[in-house]
Amino acid sequence: MQCLKCGESAPDNTKFCEVCGEALVAETDASLAVTQPLVTGAARPSIVCRCGAGPEALDPQGYCSECGRLCRIPQPRDRVEVALALNLAGVSDRGLRHSRNEDDLALAVAQRDGRPVYILVVSDGVSNSENANAASRAAVESARDALLQALAGGDEQDGKGLMQNAISKAHHAVCGIHCGADETKDPPSATIVAAVVRDHEAVVAWVGDSRAYSVNGSGAELLTHDHSWINEAVDSGLMTEAEARQSRNAHAITRCLGPLSCAAPGQAPEASVVTRTLPEGARLLLCSDGLWNYAEAPWDLAALLGQPPDAGDALAQAQRLVQYAISKGGRDNVTAAVLAL
Repeated sequence: MQCLKCGESAPDNTKFCEVCGEALVAETDASLAVTQPLVTGAARPSIVCRCGAGPEALDPQGYCSECGRLCRIPQPRDRVEVALALNLAGVSDRGLRHSRNEDDLALAVAQRDGRPVYILVVSDGVSNSENANAASRAAVESARDALLQALAGGDEQDGKGLMQNAISKAHHAVCGIHCGADETKDPPSATIVAAVVRDHEAVVAWVGDSRAYSVNGSGAELLTHDHSWINEAVDSGLMTEAEARQSRNAHAITRCLGPLSCAAPGQAPEASVVTRTLPEGARLLLCSDGLWNYAEAPWDLAALLGQPPDAGDALAQAQRLVQYAISKGGRDNVTAAVLAL
């Protein structure tokens, strides 16, 4: 066996590289190998009652032993932690105000021509849509699977075409979710941001306001540009940013996955795509607005990501980012996926 990150050889059936700590996987194909999660569905380490009590204070019926309130019993998806390797991980948390987690993430590591290819996907279910949690789950899983299938099949289309196809598959998966008769809600919808990183080249695609940032020793950069009312108003010259921020529509998104965004049956929303070269030591962050609303400036997130000695520990960084959002009020679901190069 060979480590995908540092190239060190290791005996068969070894789980971790003794040199860099990377998760090891035996090749299942001459050109493609995929790792599986090492950590999933981690216990939620936050309060569940308005009095501040944690999960340990709940009795079997869901009543708080500290104050007597009937509390919401934590669900498995309230807090999810996924680590595919030391340098690739993500965390998604319900936050403190929402009744369920409508964010989701999916990660994968493939080996292509002896080199690792990293896949990261984050989705945020639109809160006023039906089955928003199912929409985000369908979006991340279908986009990840489409990218893995393209890599396994030796698809050599350009990065933009690869990502557009994955976003289209995610859109159609969301469109296939059951829509009930609740006229007060929109049909299932979600935002998405996805990245494929190969040989330090990152191709990032998005629909909506989930974001991607790059951070390295020389600075930080927001790679995406939200599909939002405020950006359209400012980009068109209709308003200044200060004026647009005063509108109640400021944070409304203008594109999403799902029937709400369909101009015609079967037509997917146009995804935006950018390509960046990430230097050695850079970190790539994909996140939902539950994080960036508390730290919108790239340099703020760079400070939260931290510096060595834990700059390569992706799970620790994702945990720190999510915990920061919760400590600031946790008004929304929050998700962070981190790749350290």
